[in-house]
Amino acid sequence: MWYRHGRLHRENGPAIENSDGSKEFWLDDAEYEVDEYAKKLWPNDTGEQVIFLLKHK
Repeated sequence: MWYRHGRLHRENGPAIENSDGSKEFWLDDAEYEVDEYAKKLWPNDTGEQVIFLLKHK
Protein backbone atom coordinates (compact mmCIF):
# COMPACT_ATOMS: atom_id res chain seq x y z
CA MET A 1 0.00 0.00 0.00
CA TRP A 2 1.17 3.46 -0.84
CA TYR A 3 0.50 6.44 1.41
CA ARG A 4 1.25 10.15 1.37
CA HIS A 5 0.66 12.20 4.51
CA GLY A 6 -1.20 9.26 6.07
CA ARG A 7 -3.64 8.96 3.16
CA LEU A 8 -3.85 6.31 0.45
CA HIS A 9 -2.20 7.98 -2.51
CA ARG A 10 -0.07 7.10 -5.51
CA GLU A 11 0.43 9.08 -8.71
CA ASN A 12 2.32 6.54 -10.80
CA GLY A 13 0.29 3.38 -10.42
CA PRO A 14 -2.09 1.59 -8.10
CA ALA A 15 -1.87 2.44 -4.40
CA ILE A 16 -2.99 -1.10 -3.60
CA GLU A 17 -2.15 -4.30 -5.46
CA ASN A 18 -4.15 -7.20 -4.04
CA SER A 19 -2.96 -10.81 -3.92
CA ASP A 20 -5.60 -11.78 -6.51
CA GLY A 21 -4.01 -9.36 -9.00
CA SER A 22 -6.65 -6.65 -8.70
CA LYS A 23 -5.49 -3.06 -8.39
CA GLU A 24 -6.92 -0.08 -6.57
CA PHE A 25 -6.16 3.47 -7.65
CA TRP A 26 -6.22 6.12 -4.93
CA LEU A 27 -5.45 9.84 -4.74
CA ASP A 28 -5.69 11.68 -1.42
CA ASP A 29 -7.72 8.88 0.20
CA ALA A 30 -10.26 8.79 -2.66
CA GLU A 31 -10.57 5.67 -4.80
CA TYR A 32 -10.90 5.99 -8.58
CA GLU A 33 -11.63 3.64 -11.45
CA VAL A 34 -8.57 3.40 -13.67
CA ASP A 35 -10.00 5.67 -16.39
CA GLU A 36 -11.04 8.34 -13.86
CA TYR A 37 -7.61 8.10 -12.23
CA ALA A 38 -5.81 8.63 -15.56
CA LYS A 39 -8.02 11.59 -16.47
CA LYS A 40 -7.49 13.15 -13.05
CA LEU A 41 -3.70 12.95 -13.37
CA TRP A 42 -3.41 13.65 -17.10
CA PRO A 43 -6.46 15.74 -18.07
CA ASN A 44 -5.10 16.78 -21.48
CA ASP A 45 -4.30 13.23 -22.58
CA THR A 46 -6.84 11.00 -24.30
CA GLY A 47 -5.73 8.43 -21.75
CA GLU A 48 -6.08 5.30 -23.87
CA GLN A 49 -2.40 4.38 -23.72
CA VAL A 50 -2.08 5.41 -20.07
CA ILE A 51 -5.18 3.40 -19.10
CA PHE A 52 -3.86 0.34 -20.96
CA LEU A 53 -0.50 0.59 -19.20
CA LEU A 54 -2.09 1.00 -15.77
CA LYS A 55 -4.38 -1.97 -16.28
CA HIS A 56 -1.59 -4.22 -17.49
CA LYS A 57 1.34 -3.03 -15.38
